[in-house]
Amino acid sequence: MPTRMYPQELSALRPDHELPPVDSSDGLSVSEMIRVVRTRRSIVLLTFVVAVGLSVVYALFATRKYEGTGRLDIDPNRSSATSLSDTLAQTLGDTQASTRVQTEMAVMQSDTVLLRVAKRLDLPHRAPFNSIKSFRQHPPPPGSFDLSFRQQDDLLAKMKDNIKVSVSTGTTLVEVHFTSPDPLTAAEVPNAIVDAYIEQDLGASSAGEARVAAWLASEMRDLRAQAAEAQTKLAEFQRENNVIGIDESQNILVDRLRLLNQQLTDAEADRIVKESLYRVAQTHDPKLLANLSQGATLQILRAQQVDVQNQYHQVESKYGPGYPRVRELNDQLQKINADINTETGSIERRFEEEYLSSKKSEGDLRVNFQREEQAFYKLNEGAAQFAMLRHDATSTRDLYDALQYKLKEAGISETLKSTMIRIIDNARQPAIPVQPKVPMVLAIGLFLGVFGGVGLALGVDALDDTIRSSMDVESVTHLPVLAAVPHISFTQPNKLSAKAALEKPAAFIPETLPVLSNRESVAAEAYRQLRTSVLLSLLDSPPRVILVSSAHAAEGKSMTCANYAAALALRGSSVLLIDADLRRGSLHHFFNIAKKPGLTNALSGTLLIDDFPRPIAALPNLAVLPTGNRPPNPSEVLSSNRMSEFLKECLKSFDYIIVDSAPILPVDDSHSLAVRADAVILIGRAGFTRRRAIMRVKQLLGRTTSKMIGLVVNDVDMRIETYYVYGGRYSYRYEYSYQTDAE
Repeated sequence: MPTRMYPQELSALRPDHELPPVDSSDGLSVSEMIRVVRTRRSIVLLTFVVAVGLSVVYALFATRKYEGTGRLDIDPNRSSATSLSDTLAQTLGDTQASTRVQTEMAVMQSDTVLLRVAKRLDLPHRAPFNSIKSFRQHPPPPGSFDLSFRQQDDLLAKMKDNIKVSVSTGTTLVEVHFTSPDPLTAAEVPNAIVDAYIEQDLGASSAGEARVAAWLASEMRDLRAQAAEAQTKLAEFQRENNVIGIDESQNILVDRLRLLNQQLTDAEADRIVKESLYRVAQTHDPKLLANLSQGATLQILRAQQVDVQNQYHQVESKYGPGYPRVRELNDQLQKINADINTETGSIERRFEEEYLSSKKSEGDLRVNFQREEQAFYKLNEGAAQFAMLRHDATSTRDLYDALQYKLKEAGISETLKSTMIRIIDNARQPAIPVQPKVPMVLAIGLFLGVFGGVGLALGVDALDDTIRSSMDVESVTHLPVLAAVPHISFTQPNKLSAKAALEKPAAFIPETLPVLSNRESVAAEAYRQLRTSVLLSLLDSPPRVILVSSAHAAEGKSMTCANYAAALALRGSSVLLIDADLRRGSLHHFFNIAKKPGLTNALSGTLLIDDFPRPIAALPNLAVLPTGNRPPNPSEVLSSNRMSEFLKECLKSFDYIIVDSAPILPVDDSHSLAVRADAVILIGRAGFTRRRAIMRVKQLLGRTTSKMIGLVVNDVDMRIETYYVYGGRYSYRYEYSYQTDAE
């Protein structure tokens, strides 16, 4: 029967029997991914079922959470507050609105506001806060808010985990969200936060004004007394000295004194204002200094301080003080505090410099005034004394009027500032939970199921060290693959006695030989390809003694030997198939012949070549020599000179000798036979044989003079090997074990 040659066969015709390395740097192709998914479909399916199942369970049994939302408008530009001076009047105007809104959002989430909310709503005695560990261990008395520091921290952390404050893009509209398993709590907390924030803002904004107003009130009491005393002295001087006016010659001097008096009055008023600012700065209150300072730096630093403090308490309550993030936040908080101290110090120094400068200006004007006053006194002692008294009375009265105006101005600033906050919507009790989001949970489950399963399959496949196709073998060994045999199935033959073997029908063809029983199958074509590849592997001297071995047992070595020998016999050549696996031979099962007599009998001279069994009547030129009696030392028998002489004798009667040897890695039986053979064929099994095992066999045989001409890969998925699906699929069950048959 003529044989057909395929491109795969041509790889065996290279003179050096080697292939160039396969470049696998292109990555994983789509076809390869499809192949992996088909091969590992059980992993993909299991991962998909688990992911979807977990998402369904979570969607069904997760705690329902409701979200309440309150809205308010914080618009600093809407405030028309006046203050103590031009500096104070520009405090809000110079601060960017967005920065101020961010600061106020941080204030809403501050510990002071949240503790006020918790106390007002009695949250320690309401779910889910009463389930906090510290509250379960030491529950506070009913109606009491007497909490330990640990309980306060736990309560604040729980609240902050469920609070979200955001601002709508492009607006000053701030939304306060709170999630809770209780819809009533979800609605009450945002409303309480807004109320507590407004109270906090009003209290903080009025604190600075109250301090300045108190100091001004005390100063004004002294000024009022001084003004009354100066006016009394002036009246007494006029009455005692009958002073009604001054001479016209004194008008120039009087004008100069009047001008200096006005400048001194303004300087003194300015000094008092600057002194009040400096005294306030000495309190080192960052919030008060932020209101007094024109720059936004302190406002920004205070916002960062509040934000970092919130993060610090959240992380510390969740992970403890030793957590790296806690230390990082603590360092950041210390740096911000240092920056705030630096900024407050800078503001204090600026106010001090302004105060000292104003004081110096006042002093200089006072010196000038006194000098002119002395000159006027010398000119007219009576007029000078009169002018001095009138100056004291006038300046004191003017200063008192100026401070009285500033005091009234400070009194109304608190009311004007409160107009920047306006409640838009109070939070309402929600009817529909926001968590869990069932469609999203199911979508995530589907996504993780599909992509997680595929990824897991790809990962398992990447860790799989077994060969899968001829391309894998060639890329590892750089040796040609002589044939790729598909999966073959057949009923495991029963062990036959010698008598039963002689009684089988003459036309009997074992189903283990698809090369005879199903000649149009893919398996038969693969064995014919093996026959052609081996015959053409060494054109000058075709191999006659061919050793077939494998790295381990159960890789289809005997199956390959039987079909390869039958393929050679079909070509018309006389073939001897020897089962040299004296420990666990199995060729007698494939041909349904008796195990004894066999090779050991032939070596001892009790079995002649003419008496070798010929199990298939259709192939009288195929002789099969089973193992025979098991010797106590198989390795010594196979490496003996008698074995070498026996092979030479058989070559006189047969064209080809196929030797089915023991696996190479478990035992040493095959090494001596490999040296005596003209060619060595290594068998591998897809999905079973490891690449390291093949490389180890190649390394061991490379140390000898054996000629390894290529490999045969059994149990190959032809969809991977040939990129399309063949018909006539076989199934053949290999069992991995290598144990000595009991006699």
